[in-house]
Amino acid sequence: MRRHENERVLVLAPTSADAELSRAVFADANVACHICRDLRDLAREMDEGAAAVLLTEEVFVAGDAHELLDALRRQAPWSDIPVVFLATAGVTSAAAAWAIELLGNVTVLERPVRLTTLVTTLQTAVRARRRQYELRQQVIDLKQADLALRRQSERQRLLGEAAAILLATDEPNTLMHALFAKIAPHFALDGFFNFIVSDAAEGLRLDAYAGISDEEARSFERLKLAEGIAGRVALERRPVTVNRIQESDDPMVRRLKDFGFHTVYCHPLIADDLLLGTLTLASRQRESFDPDELSFMETICTYITGAYERVRLIRELRDADRRKDEFLATLAHELRNPLAPIRNALHITRLAATDSAALEQARAMMERQLEQMVRLIDDLLHVSRITRGKLVLRKERVELATVINGAVDTTRPLIEAAGHALTITLPPMPIYLDGDPLRLAQIFSNLLNNAAKYTERGGHIWLTAVTDRGNVVVSVRDNGVGIPQEALPRIFEMFAQVDRSLEKSQGGLGIGLTLVKRLVELHGGSVEANSEGVGKGSEFKARLPMAVAPVSPARDSDKTQKPTPLRCRILVADDNRDAAESMSMMLRLMGNEVRTVNDGEQAVDEAAAFRPDVILLDIGMPKLNGYDVARSIRSQRWGAQPFLVALTGWGQAEDRQRALDAGFDQHFTKPVPPDVLAQLLSRLKR
Repeated sequence: MRRHENERVLVLAPTSADAELSRAVFADANVACHICRDLRDLAREMDEGAAAVLLTEEVFVAGDAHELLDALRRQAPWSDIPVVFLATAGVTSAAAAWAIELLGNVTVLERPVRLTTLVTTLQTAVRARRRQYELRQQVIDLKQADLALRRQSERQRLLGEAAAILLATDEPNTLMHALFAKIAPHFALDGFFNFIVSDAAEGLRLDAYAGISDEEARSFERLKLAEGIAGRVALERRPVTVNRIQESDDPMVRRLKDFGFHTVYCHPLIADDLLLGTLTLASRQRESFDPDELSFMETICTYITGAYERVRLIRELRDADRRKDEFLATLAHELRNPLAPIRNALHITRLAATDSAALEQARAMMERQLEQMVRLIDDLLHVSRITRGKLVLRKERVELATVINGAVDTTRPLIEAAGHALTITLPPMPIYLDGDPLRLAQIFSNLLNNAAKYTERGGHIWLTAVTDRGNVVVSVRDNGVGIPQEALPRIFEMFAQVDRSLEKSQGGLGIGLTLVKRLVELHGGSVEANSEGVGKGSEFKARLPMAVAPVSPARDSDKTQKPTPLRCRILVADDNRDAAESMSMMLRLMGNEVRTVNDGEQAVDEAAAFRPDVILLDIGMPKLNGYDVARSIRSQRWGAQPFLVALTGWGQAEDRQRALDAGFDQHFTKPVPPDVLAQLLSRLKR
């Protein structure tokens, strides 16, 4: 209904002359009016809208009154059109009484009437009618607000139920079907399509769906980026709504059109800027969704993204926990392995006290097993230091061939024991690197160890180095068990192992390749793994930046003589009695005078009485720890003389600094090689 029709007065005059006179009078008074021909015409115009009606007794009595009554009955419940009735006898006339009874909201004016009275009465009626329209609008607004509030409450309840569904399961397919069953009736949805990013991140894979047959789903179970509406949404990372699909010729929605859908909403699922996939909601019953519905669907997609991210994190945590448990079991296994031959060798020394050959064999066996345990523990410490950014590289200009030869020497026993053939191919010219020689050798020895362990007996290993645009690429290839394609993306992850049975047979913690990757990256390089699959061998390539050849230094003709240890007075303090006694025995056999204590207070007292040249202090002792013992000794008048050495299992950089701050001169991580200790003592006596 147009606004100007709500403001007009409908006039039904007895004669055309009266009608024209009314039109002129009302125009002068700025009252909009419409002249009606008869009661039927008046009834039609009332249906279109009116502010008031002006009637005379002649037309009301003479006309067909039921037309007017029907028009009044058709009015909305809120509508009460004012009627101004002109009668000769005023309210006492029979016609006026009849009009009041039948028409309701009637104002009777006695004829003849003054024009000012008539105009004022009609203006009052128009204002009253205008107020009716205002009240009607207020009622409409209140109803709409109530409807919106109830709809919002319903949507909030639905969101709460959706959130409960998303938290109830860790299985994405089950999650999506349960959620769709909940929201579909509220939006007349008939199907959904949930695509996830493929493993190679090159396209999309249909993970869950509803509303189509399995055969139809197979027709688009994989999409390229930009293919179809889901592919386009994944590529552009923004939601898309398509309405009236059955009228569209857009190739993007061809399949959806074939499936009979009329409107769809597709939203990307993105968590922390990582595209997880897309979700498409589709309807065959509707041609479009309204803005509120689209806003709700967007919220639902945000919820689903959060649920998928939660599922992913839970799986990662479970996987990490599983790998941690496997690692701890492997660590226990690998640390137990050397204990059996060490225990056997100790028993041999008791049984074969006079058999020098047997004693030498037992000693060599214990040395090998001890070195194995030290290597395992060192690997763990290296990974920890690298992970926390605490590993410091001692870089120098080093030749690649020297580093590789050292790595080969380290791994040759394992390679030869397995009967493998090793082929080494290096460039004819010297290749130099700026790096830590020890860590570079560790990179290549770990790769060779890995190849040896994952190759069946009698296999072949190739180590090849080639130059490539300022880099050297060192490849270690084997014809061993190979790597499954699904394992390649996580082969460098902590504790990742491909073939557990083979790994257990050869030993290892599953951290060797993690060390390789971290150490290569610390040297400014990169590493990659390749394999054609199980049983087809594997290849690891480490790419490192080359350095220019160094200037040859002048040769020093003086040969450094191997230090010969001299007699020292030494105090050993360790709460591990076996560790203290074994250290003391070794030092005495080197020709030193040695005393032993087993706690911090004894160490301070014995140092004051014995006045040793060297004090070897464990850190974690009872009563007083090693740091406090060092501070106490240094505070004595004689405390500046002894050379304090910290012997501890704590070997991080901050541990060394803490020892120096406490007054120690030297920090060693257990176990200390005997030749290192002998060199230290010899240097102190010179």
